[in-house]
Amino acid sequence: MTSEIAIMNAQAVALAADSAVTVRQLTAPKIYNTANKLFCLSKHAPVAAMVYGQAQLTGVPWETVIKAFRRQLGTTTYATVRQYGEALISYMGADSLLIPRHLQEFAIGESSAGYCHSLVQDFEKSVEAHIEAHGSISQTELRRLLRKTLQDRQSDLEGLAQLPGLDETFGDSLVREFRVALDDAIALTFEKYPLTAADKSKLRRLLALVHSRDIFPDEFSGLVVAGFGEEEFFPALCSYRIHGVWLNMVKRKAEHDWCIGRDSSACIFPFAQSEMVRSFMEGIHPEYRDVLDQALIGFLDGLAAAIRPALGLSDTDYDSLESNLKSAAAEVRSKFGDRLEEYSQDSHVSPITSVVSILPKDELAAMAEALVNLTSFKRRVTMDPETVGGPIDVAVISKGDGFIWIKRKHYFRPELNPQFFATMQER
Repeated sequence: MTSEIAIMNAQAVALAADSAVTVRQLTAPKIYNTANKLFCLSKHAPVAAMVYGQAQLTGVPWETVIKAFRRQLGTTTYATVRQYGEALISYMGADSLLIPRHLQEFAIGESSAGYCHSLVQDFEKSVEAHIEAHGSISQTELRRLLRKTLQDRQSDLEGLAQLPGLDETFGDSLVREFRVALDDAIALTFEKYPLTAADKSKLRRLLALVHSRDIFPDEFSGLVVAGFGEEEFFPALCSYRIHGVWLNMVKRKAEHDWCIGRDSSACIFPFAQSEMVRSFMEGIHPEYRDVLDQALIGFLDGLAAAIRPALGLSDTDYDSLESNLKSAAAEVRSKFGDRLEEYSQDSHVSPITSVVSILPKDELAAMAEALVNLTSFKRRVTMDPETVGGPIDVAVISKGDGFIWIKRKHYFRPELNPQFFATMQER
């Protein structure tokens, strides 16, 4: 996992990212504190990129993807930060050498196997429920439950939006081009259950929908692009959720799109593990807030039963009281949430953002580093895995000064590699 943050005011944007990367293994996850997640996106324009989540895009390290794009970009500039983001997205799909077919096919197979596994789990839960209710299950009933599981999933997926750049023919093309990978994933996960040709055809259709609709696995990649376009005099930020590249098309979804001056004079965007930043900003841990909400619901729902003995109500009177209390409880809960939000905004969020709006560039950088370090410190002093940690890379981008590193780690000793800096391969 990761902790990253972008802090913007009218003159600059500060970016900070930790260095932890988690490698999943069959036995236990392994954490390294050497990953690069913050990059200068152009040598000629004040714009940067950060990545979080999956460290690779369809088997290719994000560092390779971004630096290859930077080389290809050259002196080209764009009017807005959003256009830089879209140019990077287009490059991922357009360069067939960057993400070759065999990597796309492997990623499709791996992703499909994961989805099929969740299908099998749902199917087996329904089988277990039937056996628990009836003592046994026939082959006919087994087939019916399997068809129902597939049909329910298909209905759910067809109700989701088609993602940008992926038209209605994309699914058919994916099945045609990667049928072997899809069939291998189906055979691997459904090996205990004989499938008919119709079942396999429906499963292929499901997998095509999974890779083209607005549904993302937990192991997605996040991409943040921030800085200044040629026609932007205030910093802007855009972010994407990315699953992978299939048939040279990028499965992605735009998330944030923000510009100082349009909506506010300052903003703080945490990415990935954001609970400590939210605690600092809002004055309450988000999980604690959820617990309060659930506790209030439990209290209000149980109020009628708690006061019934004292009032000596009949069943009819109790039912009426319970109905009236439930109606009142919804309003009470809504007002409680509104008051909590109002207090958080007035006493915590607004005072902080008002100060951020006037912070100089060096203080923006210090704040960004401190907020990432806060999440890292919390991980270090609890029993949670230290999925945030290592050196914190920090950069500040302004219209006049461009991209400036404030802190940056190297995997080599800079004094032994003067040619690296002389040729400006990195910034």
